Amino acid sequence: MTLQETIQAKQAQLKEQDTTAEAALISNTPYIEFLATIANETELTTALDTVIDRMNQMKAIVTNDGTKYGVNCYPLPERIFGSVMSRVLGIVSASSACFTDERKAELTALTHVPYQIWSVAANALGKPAYFNKTHLVPEYTYAMQELQLALTAICQGLSIPTAYVVQVTPDKLNKWFLNSEIKANEKLTELY
Repeated sequence: MTLQETIQAKQAQLKEQDTTAEAALISNTPYIEFLATIANETELTTALDTVIDRMNQMKAIVTNDGTKYGVNCYPLPERIFGSVMSRVLGIVSASSACFTDERKAELTALTHVPYQIWSVAANALGKPAYFNKTHLVPEYTYAMQELQLALTAICQGLSIPTAYVVQVTPDKLNKWFLNSEIKANEKLTELY
């Protein structure tokens, strides 16, 4: 047998091993469920990223003194809330910038979820402490039961399985609030 024939024989053997390994994966239920879950979450996050992009493109509101107020929508930390709920919560948080009739109508048209539900969710989500140019703004704590109800309605309206709502827990919200407070205090320390 020549060197070339030996290499080709080994290639054929490796291809057969690959085919056998792939066939075994087909019957590996946990692996198939993992890939299906990732595919579903990828579809959901892509759709939510489109909503976030469209919100960020909303026309800025200009006040009488010339100050511009745009919508700044971004996901909350994925490592805390997961890829889907971090985006949903980011939209909830940014919905508070939709306070004009025009923006309320845009948000409702974009998401097919009534603005009133977004408003309830934003109020129930609260706000962690943050640094506001010269001082620390204290947290406005969340209302868990009201938040879960509003998030269930939002997920249902966005065609997101409502099972994702359980990813938003008091422990995770407390972690987000604590991390935000630490960052705000660091900024305050840097300034003074």
